[in-house]
Amino acid sequence: MFDRAGLSASERSRLLASERRQTALSVLSETRCPVELEELAAAVAARESDSDDAESDRVATVATALHHNHLPRMADMGVVSYDPESGRVT
Repeated sequence: MFDRAGLSASERSRLLASERRQTALSVLSETRCPVELEELAAAVAARESDSDDAESDRVATVATALHHNHLPRMADMGVVSYDPESGRVT
């Protein structure tokens, strides 16, 4: 994934500095793309809470963080494609 994006060691470090980004990348690597933001948020929230299901308010919090911070950052680095209007991640 990182090799395709052509990231430097410094960029990889910044990308992986966030546990949430690490979790999101792990989910994306195991999931057929495209993925809807809500589906990704639910999977990330479940892993963060060590359960199969996360509470809806937790999923909403994760979705907001992914939408406003993590997905745009990962898209800027060329690791994912994110369409904020449709909520699709590839």
